[in-house]
Amino acid sequence: MPVTRMTPVFLAVLLGITLLAGCSTGDGTKEKPAGGQPVNKGPEQPADNDHPNETITMQIYFARDNQGKLELVPVTREAVPAGEGSAGVVRKALELLQTGPTEDEKEKGLHNNLPDAELLDLHVQRPHVALDFSREFEQVGGTYRVTAMVDQLAYTMSAIPGIKSVDLLVEGQRVGTGERPFTGEGLLFGYLTIDPAGETAASLGPADTLDLFIAAIPDVDKMWSLMGPQAREIYKEPGGIEYTAFHEGLGNWKDYQVTEEKIENDIAVVTINGDQVLEGVEQPDATYTAYMVREEGRWKWDFPPTN
Repeated sequence: MPVTRMTPVFLAVLLGITLLAGCSTGDGTKEKPAGGQPVNKGPEQPADNDHPNETITMQIYFARDNQGKLELVPVTREAVPAGEGSAGVVRKALELLQTGPTEDEKEKGLHNNLPDAELLDLHVQRPHVALDFSREFEQVGGTYRVTAMVDQLAYTMSAIPGIKSVDLLVEGQRVGTGERPFTGEGLLFGYLTIDPAGETAASLGPADTLDLFIAAIPDVDKMWSLMGPQAREIYKEPGGIEYTAFHEGLGNWKDYQVTEEKIENDIAVVTINGDQVLEGVEQPDATYTAYMVREEGRWKWDFPPTN
C-alpha cells in the first residue's frame, strides 16, 4: 500500500479542519498538491488492472468445526481472474469456493458450505459487491451451514481490493432483510461485512478501514467498533451516533477511488474521489477526506482533535 509522509505544515493544517461525515466537494475542480507534484495513489481497484490475464494471488475462506464452533480459515490460490476488472476477480473467487478445499485441506477439516447455485449477476460499486444467485442458493438448512455460507462470502469478497461488503440477492430479490429473511432459518443481516472487531479487521490499513467503515453504515455497533477516541467522545455510546446523517452522507459513497493515503506514525489521511449522489443531490467528481487514527494497532475513523 503506497505511503507518503506528512509534513508538520500539512499536519497542522489538517488538524484545523473539521471533517464531517459525508462532507464533499463536487465542483469538478481538481487541486494539485504543493509544488505541482502528482499525488501518491492509494490502493487501486482491480478494475484498473492493465493486465487482466495475469495470474494473481487470491485469498478465499473455508469453514472448519472447531470444537462445535464455526471457524473460518483463509487459504491462498494462484489463479487468473475470470474476466476483466474486479468483477472477474469476484467470479474467480466464487469458482474457487465452489471447487472446494484441496485433499490436504480436507484432511485439516476445511470444507465449503456454499451450495451449487448459479451466479445470475454481479455488480461492484466500491465498497460493495452485489451477488445475485439462483434459488438453489437458498435451498439449504441448518443454522451452522447458513451462517458458514454468509461468512465465507463476506470474508472472501472482503479479501478483494475495494470490496468490504456483500449485498446478497436470490433471483433478483435482496435477502437477509426484515422484508425478505434469508432461508428457512430467517437470518437477518442486511449488508454482509467482516467483523470490525475481529482479527481480520485488525490487519487492515487506513484506506481499507475507511472502506469497511463506509460499508458498515448505518449499523451503529459496527460503526462504533471502527470509531476513534474523538468520535467516541462526541457520540458517547453507539446509540448516540447520528446514523441517519451518516447514511445519507458518507454511507452513500459508492464506486469511488482512493486517490491518496498519507500516513505519519499513528495518524493517516485518506482521500477518495468519485461521482456521488449525496442527500439526493448529484455531485460529480466529488472528494471526501477522512481522518484516521491508529489505536492499539487498529486503524479507526475519527474526527481531528479540536486543540
